[in-house]
Amino acid sequence: MEPLPPFQHLRPKTLVEAIDLLRQHGRSAKVLAGGTDLLIQMKNRLTSPLYLVSLKAIKDFDEILEVSGGIRIGALATHSKIQRSSLVRSRLPVLADCMDKIGSKQIRNVGTLGGNLCNAAPSADTAPPLLALDARLKVVGTGPEKQIPVDRFFIGPGKTILESSEILAEIIIPLPPCNSAGAFIKHTRRAALDLPVINVAVQCTFNVNLSHFERVRIGLGVVAPAPFRPRKAESFLEGKRFEEKVLEEAGDIASQEASPRDTWRGSSSYRKAMIGILLQEALRMSKKRAAFYKEGAC
Repeated sequence: MEPLPPFQHLRPKTLVEAIDLLRQHGRSAKVLAGGTDLLIQMKNRLTSPLYLVSLKAIKDFDEILEVSGGIRIGALATHSKIQRSSLVRSRLPVLADCMDKIGSKQIRNVGTLGGNLCNAAPSADTAPPLLALDARLKVVGTGPEKQIPVDRFFIGPGKTILESSEILAEIIIPLPPCNSAGAFIKHTRRAALDLPVINVAVQCTFNVNLSHFERVRIGLGVVAPAPFRPRKAESFLEGKRFEEKVLEEAGDIASQEASPRDTWRGSSSYRKAMIGILLQEALRMSKKRAAFYKEGAC
């Protein structure tokens, strides 16, 4: 691996200052969050920005707060901070599941939620649970502030809708309603420290006696050019009784919506087959969790 190419490290203290630096330097600048992806890309000469605009000196850019109707997570919050958050673990277990499975402890201590999303890898671990949770992304730049549904953020491998002078500032997640639960499954070739072959996340809301699906959101990763929601499978499940034949058909529908490619980690046909298997397992896990949570206060 080559040494880092030369660059100028800029350390703004406010978001306004960071946006202004990006506006000044345009495509020759990159935002630096944790750097776990960007610095490796620079060493491999996949990108060679002349300026790195670090967000690390911006105050409170990593806060995790409960607000009216939801939870706001600052883009600079590390995976470890989110993993340790009692608020996330109690209110958003599907996201906590994901954080438990990201990389090594060292990576979790440095890597950030915002950086993982903006890197826009099809294998981004955090994208499927945020898709399942109907998260919205607060984006700031030289124009008016935007709130973008996470399923509109990715446009292809390594590409998002962000303009060169825009910054992802916050991830806003609505609190799930009563009788809801979710699950995240990361399927890898090895037990740990590996990129996923497939990522599957679900968030389900059931009727009061947990016999039927009322609302379902599914996030899939590594089975298309970008993480996505299989909307036909979601629509099929809503209103259906929770039973094995329904789960199997939902898995088949989701598999047909995906467009995986062949890689050394797994063939297209293998990934398609595993989508159905893992989706069914995630739905079963959600039902078990919903039954457990039902014993407590909603």
